[in-house]
Amino acid sequence: MIFTSLGLLLVALGFLIGGIAKSSVALLMVSLFVTLFAGVTLVLVATAARRIVAAQQQTPTIDLRSEPVAPLESATNGAGAPVVGYDEMTAEQVVRLVRSGALSGDQLDVLVEYEERHQSRKTVLDRANRGRRATAGR
Repeated sequence: MIFTSLGLLLVALGFLIGGIAKSSVALLMVSLFVTLFAGVTLVLVATAARRIVAAQQQTPTIDLRSEPVAPLESATNGAGAPVVGYDEMTAEQVVRLVRSGALSGDQLDVLVEYEERHQSRKTVLDRANRGRRATAGR
């Protein structure tokens, strides 16, 4: 479709040159309309291409608002993950969960301990430690 727009622009250029050479308002108007049509075609194609790329890049994510937080018993036995589905969550999802404020100070402590023992992701640990400091200040 890009080549269609380029072809239309070349046709419009031809009408423009002809309109100037013959001093014809009609040819100049045709040139203008063909140019506008080429621009609209290009905008529509670009929009469609962006939507296609966005659809291909979408990955399924966990809706953190619907994920239940594990009971605090995991804090006492130290065996389980800090929240349900934690091991499947990406660092970005864990950071979003911590930032949301849905976890208590005890749960943040468990999260930090669990993260240090398992994946030890720096971004998660940094954000969780900031969350711990923020809950301690309340």
